[in-house]
Amino acid sequence: MASVAVLLLGYSAMAYVNPLKRPVLHVAELISLLLLPCSCVVAGYAIRVYVWRSNRLQSMRYRRVDDQVGPILMTGVFVVAMLAALLVNVADLVLLLKWQAKHAGGGDDDDAGGGTEPGENADGGDAAAAAAGRLISL
Repeated sequence: MASVAVLLLGYSAMAYVNPLKRPVLHVAELISLLLLPCSCVVAGYAIRVYVWRSNRLQSMRYRRVDDQVGPILMTGVFVVAMLAALLVNVADLVLLLKWQAKHAGGGDDDDAGGGTEPGENADGGDAAAAAAGRLISL
């Protein structure tokens, strides 16, 4: 999870940021901020279980050395993190679809279809740059 979060942070660092506009949080950054704490919890749990098992094995008494609750809890943490990432992506998709519906009006363009020219936004900007810099306002 941590490696995915770091990759997403690296990917979001390449996005275009306009210094004249209010700071916003990219979707990739938001997902990274959800995944990094969860990966820290999993790593901390792994260290705790290692020490606990080591102490159990060194005591040489017959006791269980497996954790019956931890794997279920860690699976829950992982599922919650993935569901949160899914919800953030769905929310971003809904915002994108609303934006496209708002800017897809008819116009006097040469292709006789509605909306803007291919590769151009309604405000004259580049569509690829807008797609790469999709943002969620804080």
